[in-house]
Amino acid sequence: MFQWTSKYNIDQPTVDEEHRELFAMINRIGEDIAAGDDSVDELESALDALLDYARTHFADEEAIMQEQQVDPRHIKRQQMEHRSFFYEIEKLRSLTADEPMAERYEKLLTFVTNWLIFHTLRTDQQLGIQLRAIAAGSEPAQAFEQSETQALSAVLYRPMVEALVHLWSDAMERVHELEKQLAAGAGSSTEDASRLEST
Repeated sequence: MFQWTSKYNIDQPTVDEEHRELFAMINRIGEDIAAGDDSVDELESALDALLDYARTHFADEEAIMQEQQVDPRHIKRQQMEHRSFFYEIEKLRSLTADEPMAERYEKLLTFVTNWLIFHTLRTDQQLGIQLRAIAAGSEPAQAFEQSETQALSAVLYRPMVEALVHLWSDAMERVHELEKQLAAGAGSSTEDASRLEST
Protein backbone atom coordinates (compact mmCIF):
# COMPACT_ATOMS: atom_id res chain seq x y z
CA MET A 1 0.00 0.00 0.00
CA PHE A 2 1.29 3.45 -0.92
CA GLN A 3 -0.56 6.66 -0.21
CA TRP A 4 0.00 9.38 -2.79
CA THR A 5 0.42 12.85 -1.35
CA SER A 6 0.80 16.28 -2.93
CA LYS A 7 4.43 16.27 -1.70
CA TYR A 8 5.14 13.89 -4.58
CA ASN A 9 3.59 16.13 -7.27
CA ILE A 10 5.74 17.42 -10.12
CA ASP A 11 3.42 20.41 -10.72
CA GLN A 12 2.11 19.11 -14.05
CA PRO A 13 -1.65 18.59 -13.51
CA THR A 14 -2.17 15.71 -15.97
CA VAL A 15 0.83 13.75 -14.70
CA ASP A 16 0.03 14.39 -11.03
CA GLU A 17 -3.61 13.34 -11.43
CA GLU A 18 -2.63 10.17 -13.29
CA HIS A 19 -0.05 9.30 -10.63
CA ARG A 20 -2.75 9.63 -7.96
CA GLU A 21 -5.07 7.37 -9.94
CA LEU A 22 -2.35 4.76 -10.57
CA PHE A 23 -1.67 4.40 -6.86
CA ALA A 24 -5.39 4.40 -6.04
CA MET A 25 -5.82 1.48 -8.47
CA ILE A 26 -2.87 -0.36 -6.92
CA ASN A 27 -4.32 0.11 -3.44
CA ARG A 28 -7.75 -1.18 -4.51
CA ILE A 29 -6.18 -4.36 -5.94
CA GLY A 30 -4.09 -4.76 -2.78
CA GLU A 31 -7.20 -4.47 -0.61
CA ASP A 32 -8.98 -7.10 -2.72
CA ILE A 33 -6.05 -9.51 -2.42
CA ALA A 34 -5.83 -8.95 1.35
CA ALA A 35 -9.58 -9.53 1.74
CA GLY A 36 -9.43 -12.70 -0.38
CA ASP A 37 -12.55 -11.57 -2.22
CA ASP A 38 -11.52 -11.80 -5.86
CA SER A 39 -11.28 -14.69 -8.26
CA VAL A 40 -8.34 -15.19 -10.62
CA ASP A 41 -10.37 -13.68 -13.47
CA GLU A 42 -11.24 -10.58 -11.44
CA LEU A 43 -7.64 -10.07 -10.29
CA GLU A 44 -6.35 -10.61 -13.83
CA SER A 45 -8.88 -8.10 -15.13
CA ALA A 46 -7.95 -5.55 -12.44
CA LEU A 47 -4.24 -5.97 -13.18
CA ASP A 48 -4.86 -5.60 -16.93
CA ALA A 49 -6.86 -2.40 -16.26
CA LEU A 50 -3.98 -1.07 -14.16
CA LEU A 51 -1.47 -1.86 -16.90
CA ASP A 52 -3.72 -0.25 -19.54
CA TYR A 53 -3.92 2.86 -17.41
CA ALA A 54 -0.11 2.85 -16.97
CA ARG A 55 0.26 2.58 -20.76
CA THR A 56 -2.00 5.62 -21.23
CA HIS A 57 -0.15 7.52 -18.50
CA PHE A 58 3.26 6.82 -20.05
CA ALA A 59 1.98 7.94 -23.47
CA ASP A 60 0.64 11.16 -21.90
CA GLU A 61 3.98 11.81 -20.17
CA GLU A 62 5.87 11.30 -23.41
CA ALA A 63 3.48 13.61 -25.31
CA ILE A 64 3.93 16.34 -22.66
CA MET A 65 7.71 15.97 -22.89
CA GLN A 66 7.57 16.38 -26.68
CA GLU A 67 5.20 19.37 -26.46
CA GLN A 68 7.37 21.10 -23.85
CA GLN A 69 10.54 20.27 -25.83
CA VAL A 70 12.20 18.46 -22.94
CA ASP A 71 15.80 17.48 -23.65
CA PRO A 72 15.93 14.32 -25.86
CA ARG A 73 18.23 12.61 -23.34
CA HIS A 74 15.50 12.67 -20.72
CA ILE A 75 12.80 11.64 -23.20
CA LYS A 76 14.91 8.66 -24.22
CA ARG A 77 15.42 7.67 -20.55
CA GLN A 78 11.68 7.87 -19.89
CA GLN A 79 10.82 5.82 -22.99
CA MET A 80 13.37 3.16 -22.05
CA GLU A 81 12.06 2.91 -18.48
CA HIS A 82 8.45 2.75 -19.70
CA ARG A 83 9.26 -0.12 -22.09
CA SER A 84 11.24 -1.97 -19.43
CA PHE A 85 8.25 -1.81 -17.06
CA PHE A 86 6.04 -3.84 -19.40
CA TYR A 87 8.87 -6.21 -20.28
CA GLU A 88 9.50 -6.94 -16.58
CA ILE A 89 5.79 -7.43 -15.89
CA GLU A 90 5.47 -10.00 -18.69
CA LYS A 91 8.57 -11.86 -17.47
CA LEU A 92 7.24 -11.88 -13.91
CA ARG A 93 3.81 -13.03 -15.06
CA SER A 94 5.33 -16.01 -16.85
CA LEU A 95 7.65 -16.88 -13.94
CA THR A 96 4.82 -16.82 -11.38
CA ALA A 97 2.17 -18.53 -13.54
CA ASP A 98 2.29 -21.79 -11.55
CA GLU A 99 2.27 -20.19 -8.09
CA PRO A 100 -0.81 -20.02 -5.83
CA MET A 101 -3.10 -17.14 -6.75
CA ALA A 102 -2.50 -14.97 -3.65
CA GLU A 103 1.29 -15.35 -3.92
CA ARG A 104 1.29 -14.66 -7.63
CA TYR A 105 -0.70 -11.44 -7.43
CA GLU A 106 1.12 -10.28 -4.33
CA LYS A 107 4.43 -10.58 -6.19
CA LEU A 108 3.06 -8.84 -9.28
CA LEU A 109 1.50 -6.04 -7.25
CA THR A 110 4.62 -5.59 -5.13
CA PHE A 111 6.75 -5.24 -8.24
CA VAL A 112 4.32 -2.80 -9.92
CA THR A 113 4.07 -0.69 -6.75
CA ASN A 114 7.79 -0.47 -6.11
CA TRP A 115 8.65 0.15 -9.75
CA LEU A 116 6.12 2.99 -9.96
CA ILE A 117 7.23 4.50 -6.65
CA PHE A 118 10.85 4.53 -7.76
CA HIS A 119 10.02 5.86 -11.23
CA THR A 120 7.66 8.60 -10.08
CA LEU A 121 9.87 9.75 -7.21
CA ARG A 122 13.07 9.78 -9.23
CA THR A 123 12.69 10.00 -13.02
CA ASP A 124 9.39 11.89 -12.96
CA GLN A 125 10.66 14.28 -10.29
CA GLN A 126 13.55 15.07 -12.64
CA LEU A 127 10.97 15.72 -15.35
CA GLY A 128 9.19 18.15 -13.03
CA ILE A 129 12.44 20.04 -12.42
CA GLN A 130 12.94 20.34 -16.17
CA LEU A 131 9.37 21.46 -16.91
CA ARG A 132 9.60 24.19 -14.27
CA ALA A 133 13.01 25.33 -15.54
CA ILE A 134 11.80 25.43 -19.18
CA ALA A 135 8.70 27.40 -18.11
CA ALA A 136 11.05 29.87 -16.37
CA GLY A 137 13.01 30.38 -19.60
CA SER A 138 15.82 27.80 -19.47
CA GLU A 139 16.90 25.98 -22.59
CA PRO A 140 16.02 22.25 -22.56
CA ALA A 141 19.70 21.22 -22.30
CA GLN A 142 20.22 23.56 -19.32
CA ALA A 143 17.05 22.24 -17.67
CA PHE A 144 18.27 18.67 -18.15
CA GLU A 145 21.66 19.46 -16.56
CA GLN A 146 19.90 21.17 -13.68
CA SER A 147 17.70 18.12 -13.09
CA GLU A 148 20.78 15.88 -13.04
CA THR A 149 22.58 17.93 -10.40
CA GLN A 150 19.74 19.28 -8.23
CA ALA A 151 19.16 17.29 -5.07
CA LEU A 152 15.68 15.85 -4.77
CA SER A 153 13.52 16.81 -1.82
CA ALA A 154 14.40 14.95 1.39
CA VAL A 155 10.76 13.82 1.67
CA LEU A 156 11.27 11.61 -1.40
CA TYR A 157 14.32 9.69 -0.22
CA ARG A 158 12.81 7.20 2.20
CA PRO A 159 10.02 5.83 -0.04
CA MET A 160 12.36 5.88 -3.05
CA VAL A 161 15.12 3.95 -1.26
CA GLU A 162 12.61 1.47 0.18
CA ALA A 163 11.21 0.87 -3.31
CA LEU A 164 14.71 0.39 -4.71
CA VAL A 165 15.56 -2.15 -1.99
CA HIS A 166 12.35 -4.08 -2.76
CA LEU A 167 13.09 -4.04 -6.49
CA TRP A 168 16.63 -5.28 -5.86
CA SER A 169 15.38 -8.08 -3.58
CA ASP A 170 12.80 -9.08 -6.17
CA ALA A 171 15.44 -9.15 -8.90
CA MET A 172 17.73 -11.31 -6.75
CA GLU A 173 14.88 -13.74 -6.06
CA ARG A 174 14.25 -14.08 -9.80
CA VAL A 175 17.97 -14.57 -10.47
CA HIS A 176 18.07 -17.39 -7.89
CA GLU A 177 14.99 -18.99 -9.46
CA LEU A 178 16.59 -18.84 -12.91
CA GLU A 179 19.82 -20.30 -11.52
CA LYS A 180 17.83 -23.24 -10.10
CA GLN A 181 16.12 -23.78 -13.45
CA LEU A 182 19.45 -23.65 -15.28
CA ALA A 183 21.03 -26.05 -12.81
CA ALA A 184 18.10 -28.45 -13.17
CA GLY A 185 18.40 -28.21 -16.96
CA ALA A 186 22.16 -28.82 -16.83
CA GLY A 187 21.58 -31.83 -14.57
CA SER A 188 19.10 -33.41 -16.97
CA SER A 189 21.44 -32.70 -19.90
CA THR A 190 24.26 -34.51 -18.07
CA GLU A 191 21.96 -37.47 -17.35
CA ASP A 192 20.90 -37.58 -21.01
CA ALA A 193 24.54 -37.51 -22.13
CA SER A 194 25.41 -40.34 -19.69
CA ARG A 195 22.54 -42.45 -21.00
CA LEU A 196 23.67 -41.90 -24.58
CA GLU A 197 27.24 -42.90 -23.72
CA SER A 198 26.10 -46.13 -22.07
CA THR A 199 24.06 -47.24 -25.11
